[in-house]
Amino acid sequence: MFASQDLILLQHLDLLLSLLVPISLFSLLIISLAKKWGEPCVSHTKREQA
Repeated sequence: MFASQDLILLQHLDLLLSLLVPISLFSLLIISLAKKWGEPCVSHTKREQA
């Protein structure tokens, strides 16, 4: 009885992990891209203000 419940729980965890990994990688990619695009804009606006 316990073994089958553990198996189901493990399957749910496996599914969660397989969903979380791509999502976290995707968000990291977006953040790094945003930083790359954001830095030139920030330096440009700083030059304009100075």
